[in-house]
Amino acid sequence: MIGESLKVFLPITVSFFIGICLSPILTHYLYKYKAWKKKVGKIDAFGSETPIFNELHKEKEVGTPRLGGIIIWASAIITAIIFWCIARIFPISAGRLDFISRSQTWIPLATLAIGAFIGMIDDILEIKGNGCEKGGLSLSKRIL
Repeated sequence: MIGESLKVFLPITVSFFIGICLSPILTHYLYKYKAWKKKVGKIDAFGSETPIFNELHKEKEVGTPRLGGIIIWASAIITAIIFWCIARIFPISAGRLDFISRSQTWIPLATLAIGAFIGMIDDILEIKGNGCEKGGLSLSKRIL
């Protein structure tokens, strides 16, 4: 019988190590293709400039890669797939670790996927610079 704490900590540990392994690959790719903002500047929730923030972070804003959230959602999805496959290969012993088959998993997993997609679109728009002065999606679009 698998302990309740093992059902929580084993997927967390596997996901952590997958994230650690993905980080060098992703950061190499992001630095190679200069996946960061091309123009310094933040807009507050009301649509006005933030001059103090912009002045303090002007060098860091353009040198920090975007799309780092890929590590989070990719490690979670890879972990889910690994445990799903293990449960199919060893159905009796690993069946309780297959958290994809539980109905409570679908809402958080869907929320992760939707949030990741919105964040990725926002980061891609910031990287491309798409001609907008503020770049990325507005706060109201991200919340919607």
